[in-house]
Amino acid sequence: MVCESIMKKQVTIYDIAKKLNVSPATVTRAMNGIPKVSDEKRQLILNTAKEMGYEANRVAVSLARKPLKIAFVVFGAIAEFYQRLLDGVDFIFPQYRDFNVVLEKYVLDTKTSTDSDLIQILHSEEIQSCDGIVLYSVHDTAEIAASVDGLIRRGVLIHTVNTDVTSLYTHYTLATNGRVSGKMAAELLDWTVTSRNICHFMGERNTNALRDNNLAFSEACAERKLNIVANFYDDGNAETAIKYLKDVLCNQKCLGGVYINSAVSDEIVTRIVEEGLLRGYRIVTSDLSDRIAEYIRKDIVIGTIFQDPFKQGKDAFERTYAVLADHKELEMTQKILPILISKSNLQEYLDR
Repeated sequence: MVCESIMKKQVTIYDIAKKLNVSPATVTRAMNGIPKVSDEKRQLILNTAKEMGYEANRVAVSLARKPLKIAFVVFGAIAEFYQRLLDGVDFIFPQYRDFNVVLEKYVLDTKTSTDSDLIQILHSEEIQSCDGIVLYSVHDTAEIAASVDGLIRRGVLIHTVNTDVTSLYTHYTLATNGRVSGKMAAELLDWTVTSRNICHFMGERNTNALRDNNLAFSEACAERKLNIVANFYDDGNAETAIKYLKDVLCNQKCLGGVYINSAVSDEIVTRIVEEGLLRGYRIVTSDLSDRIAEYIRKDIVIGTIFQDPFKQGKDAFERTYAVLADHKELEMTQKILPILISKSNLQEYLDR
């Protein structure tokens, strides 16, 4: 008996053309995003192809169109974080080499570059000629947002990663799930602390993810009868955080836990160790650097609520390609699901 899936006739562009009473060339142009087909007709052809079960030869289709040009633009403050973003892109890109796509990377560090350097790149001919741009930037100024708006107006697809760009136009984004990570941190402390008094360190003040995290952490602590005795913004400065912690330890003889949701969490923990400020309280962080990994192994940090930058970089590239090449309709915003890294699963995660 011959399997039904084998007997079933493969749908071709000629079948689609016949059903819609258009030419095969029109179907091809619609599939490949070539001009001279109205948006309405292109959508009709794509919808019909999907309904008929048409499966394109992705390599053949990609070779028939002009090369897709995708740029990955990074303006970061912590090299270990943004390098993992780039590692994710480097990992997935070889799988797309046969699909007529060009990848360019532009990497700036806040220690050696300014907002003006990023804006200059966004205004460059190389970037303006791209089909799509994945943008990770730790800064969000009116000038940066205006540059992004200009690219969107030119028809460039923008996909941000972990970035609050206040664009006037809709763009794709991978967003940190601050609410979930805040709840997870409170739950972990609730399981492990001996005293219910908690100190909370926060990083940048003006990001949506941080505001969501702070609110969810506060709400979850209240539900679990954890008493937040201090909320501090360290503004990315470990020295400021240590000063605040010393003040807390002077006034609170019985501190149960410290949650450090900051870009400099590894520096803060390092200073805690160097200053001899470990007093039996539990520490939860929000990053996974080499130093944080070592502190987890030594039980100095009981866990980190981690939003994997490797996966963020990989997913952002794949989403950008899917919209540009495959014309997929994706949700504009995708929340990143945080994971808990503790001593029990640390090595397994690092060995991936």
